[in-house]
Amino acid sequence: MSERADQISWIRANLSEWFAKASRDLPWRRTDDPYRIWLSEVMLQQTRVDQATPYYNRFVERFPDIETLAAADTDDVLREWEGLGYYARARNLHRAAQMVVRDHGGSIPSTPDEFMALPGVGTYTAAAVLSIAHDVPLAAVDGNVKRVITRLFEIEADTRSTDGARRIQTLADELISPQDPGTSNEALMELGATVCLPREPLCPSCPVRKECGAYANGTTQQYPVKKTRARTPLVHVAVALIVDDDGRLLIQQRPENGLLGGLWEFPGGKVEDGEDPRQACAREVTEELSVRIAVEDALPEVRHAYSHFRVRIFPFLCRIVEGRPVTGDRRVWAQPSALSDYAFPRANRKILDALLDISLT
Repeated sequence: MSERADQISWIRANLSEWFAKASRDLPWRRTDDPYRIWLSEVMLQQTRVDQATPYYNRFVERFPDIETLAAADTDDVLREWEGLGYYARARNLHRAAQMVVRDHGGSIPSTPDEFMALPGVGTYTAAAVLSIAHDVPLAAVDGNVKRVITRLFEIEADTRSTDGARRIQTLADELISPQDPGTSNEALMELGATVCLPREPLCPSCPVRKECGAYANGTTQQYPVKKTRARTPLVHVAVALIVDDDGRLLIQQRPENGLLGGLWEFPGGKVEDGEDPRQACAREVTEELSVRIAVEDALPEVRHAYSHFRVRIFPFLCRIVEGRPVTGDRRVWAQPSALSDYAFPRANRKILDALLDISLT
């Protein structure tokens, strides 16, 4: 056996032994149900374990199996997902569940090609779910795995570059145990999540530090290599909490496609150059609803960050002084007490919290 093969074999064996002793007791590790494993992977792609766990528990209580999820209304699914963000993932999971029931008799496909034909299932999700649930030997490379591998083998290439991604994937493929690929993947991810931390790695606790190049050379903070990204832009948005004489609020549903698709929101839009938020609020409502409003009290502004931009939201209580908005399935008047029945983005929920102590009649 070559020196490289010996090294890979040693790392794989030590990781497996360590994982058996040190892995966290997580709800999705207590099941071999591919639906629940799949759900956990979708939730964890952009959310920490401690944040995702209560959402996971509530979601499986509400939708315990793929058939229940497939039969649910999209609004119900989005409402259970509310607060996790990345709502396109919830919509894709819902559509995928419907395809599984319709096209596969309720059995989640166990082959990469069939599984990746479902909405929202990419290379990482397929590798994670199929290796853990069906022992398919695919390496699942997430941010934690990238960090572990770049430190172990001192990979100088930018992890977002084609060369860097290729080298990391090649090494991850080598580290996967053909007999137990799920444990290999989970062990690498667990090591990155609990020991090989981004800023202060717990190297003395690492089961593979003897083969780690960065540990040997004192260079752990240099990895993974990432080029500096430009600062995310800040967008100012004005929103109108339009109240009618009965104290109801006008809300509307976003289109299914695009950012926050299918969620409910208040009318409004971007503050243009040279405008103050009050002016933008009145203009946006007129353009959107063909009505004229009186912009009254300002509520506390809300700051929120998405993956590629930040937003500063200026909410105002408003009343219609001319015209009548067209309502229907996607635009309705709702009592404040009924707003919990609608799925809102987290930023809008922050606005709703500010309404609790305000009388709208």
